[in-house]
Amino acid sequence: MYQSEQSLGKLITIASFVALLIAIIGIIGLVFFETQFLRKEIAVRRVNGATVGSILQMINKKYLVMAGISFLLAAPVAYCLPIRLLCRYGSSSWRCSPLLPLPWPSLRSRAGERRVPTLSNH
Repeated sequence: MYQSEQSLGKLITIASFVALLIAIIGIIGLVFFETQFLRKEIAVRRVNGATVGSILQMINKKYLVMAGISFLLAAPVAYCLPIRLLCRYGSSSWRCSPLLPLPWPSLRSRAGERRVPTLSNH
């Protein structure tokens, strides 16, 4: 029935895995480069009694901040895109608004009825 959507879903899944693999390889390369760059500092810290945990914390702090910022940027997009996909179907009960893509099924049923205020409604 929805053959084009199923093939698009498979294509997006494959592209997501490839992008995730490239990102992981890039992060591993970046960590390797940085540890080679900070090799003398790590050696001095180890000689002065730093634990492996404190050295890893020093290195990983930057990456956790970058991952947090990336999540904050990607989370709204990952929330809005599936709702937009659901709005394409006629039997969907999702609220479809370009400014407010929130899933409020009860508002869609009320949006279709237009009541004219009269004296009996007060």
